[in-house]
Amino acid sequence: MFASEMISKIQMMNTLVPDENLVVGGQPTIADLQLLHSLGIKQVVNLRPESEKNDFDELQILNELNIEYHLIPLTDISSFTKDSAVKLKEVLDLQQPTLVHCASGNRVGALIALQGFWLQGLSPQEALDRGLQAGLTKLAPQVNQILGL
Repeated sequence: MFASEMISKIQMMNTLVPDENLVVGGQPTIADLQLLHSLGIKQVVNLRPESEKNDFDELQILNELNIEYHLIPLTDISSFTKDSAVKLKEVLDLQQPTLVHCASGNRVGALIALQGFWLQGLSPQEALDRGLQAGLTKLAPQVNQILGL
């Protein structure tokens, strides 16, 4: 889609492009959101709960850019449920260029791993690998436990 151009310009921490319609990472800046909009991003999924304060009103910026906004608030591993995985899958199934972010990208990778395992029939190792490709780091031991690894 736009990986090389985007990664060279974006400020967002831990930016990854696991597939052609998906960008993942940490909290984007306003400039990042504007750049992603110019590159075709149509929707943003924020995994940060409202209690995690941001320097700007992300929803307002996305509304101004006419980008669809989805909030799936995740905190610790107990908040990673099949329901949250279903919500993410419903957004990704729209096949629109999408940014999924949290503060660092770690929760993104964890939810993508669990979604693959719970909803897409991936083996535990395949699900873990997908999560690692999408930013899973510090939550890997807890995800491994859920996956039975």
